[in-house]
Amino acid sequence: MNKVYSSKIDLLIIVAVIMLGSSVDVLLTAIEDGDLTSWLIVLLEVAVCVVVLLLIYPTKYTIDGDNLLIRCGFQRHSIPISQITSMRRSHNLLASPALSVDRLEVVFKEKSTDSILISPRSRKAFVKDLKAINPNIDISKAL
Repeated sequence: MNKVYSSKIDLLIIVAVIMLGSSVDVLLTAIEDGDLTSWLIVLLEVAVCVVVLLLIYPTKYTIDGDNLLIRCGFQRHSIPISQITSMRRSHNLLASPALSVDRLEVVFKEKSTDSILISPRSRKAFVKDLKAINPNIDISKAL
């Protein structure tokens, strides 16, 4: 089974990216003044927007056999589904491969207990699919 879930996207994230990249005043100033400093500021803003987008796009979660593959920009994580012990809802704002603050904390054991925050758009289907592969996952606080 190879099923892909996209990340839920909060309006807050979209607004932050738009605000970062849409400084129309700076662009208008650059056009009006035509000086090098204004154009360098516009170039810097565009570069920052491109970097931010590369860091978060694409954000998706793939169930591939017995592995949960998490991709967010250049980051990639692979978690054996058999090692997942529990999932619970979270609104933790820690940096994570999630484009929403409505998140799932996935707790797993490899060498030690660890967790990762994700935000699948179809939370119920995602949890159901993982539970079908590993019925031992505690999902009592996930939905």
